[in-house]
Amino acid sequence: MILGAVVGPAHADALWRCVGAQGETVFSSSRVGYRNCRRIADTGVQALGSARDGPPASAPAAASTPPSAVMPAQPVVASLEPAQVTTLPRIHRHARVLRGTVYKVTLANGTVEYTNVRPADIQARRVDALFTYLSVCYACNPHSDIDWHTVPLRLHAYASAIDAAAARYRIDPALLRAVIHAESAFNPYAVSDKGAQGLMQLMPGTASDMGVRDVFDPAQNILGGARYLAHLLQDFGGNTTLATAAYNAGSAAVRKYGNQVPPYDETQLYVRRVRILLGRYARAEHGAALARNG
Repeated sequence: MILGAVVGPAHADALWRCVGAQGETVFSSSRVGYRNCRRIADTGVQALGSARDGPPASAPAAASTPPSAVMPAQPVVASLEPAQVTTLPRIHRHARVLRGTVYKVTLANGTVEYTNVRPADIQARRVDALFTYLSVCYACNPHSDIDWHTVPLRLHAYASAIDAAAARYRIDPALLRAVIHAESAFNPYAVSDKGAQGLMQLMPGTASDMGVRDVFDPAQNILGGARYLAHLLQDFGGNTTLATAAYNAGSAAVRKYGNQVPPYDETQLYVRRVRILLGRYARAEHGAALARNG
């Protein structure tokens, strides 16, 4: 499955929808190496430009971003060596992809491909990781084989931002860490298929309401998520279980079921796993404080 578009060099004047070697859909400026190609656009290939810049206002939407694409407002590019990318596990054609990474692959002929399928049997001149995506939050997958009682904790990740946000909104830093861990596994560039973004998986409307301008900035995302969580704790009388249920399913869902955790499998799992992580982070922080005070 290709999760994005493929564009060619600036002189290219057509965009093709093709089938790749693994049966995946490919949007490309070149038909070479693909089959069943169908021309879908004659303009806009050049307009897509750099993945860092995004399309200009005049670029046709169909050429710049296919309907299946999920693109953050400001993708962050981290250069990877092609050898690293080819070690990624293969994706079974009929498997549901719950999380992964979107790559920008620059081929030897100058064609640029945006894909979530690992490059295979191609000569890539450069491979960049643009962003990662989640189908569901990290702790929401009912088929997860993670042992939440032993999964490694991230006590030092974004510690200053977490502590500052917790102090500002008077919430337990262990709770913030538990929610971040449950939502994104501390991945600041995570994007869900519903549009939730960043460390605390803020929806665009929530991020705007909480004053977050750049959801991929860890400090802003944590501050916005902490503010939202503080509102939920206030709404539900300091009840952490109900606040985290509302963080996942929404306040309206919690109230609909009489201020109980909604009977949704995802939310039930989420609340249980956050509770486990909260207890572990609280104990770890307490132990670290004792060690410091000595």
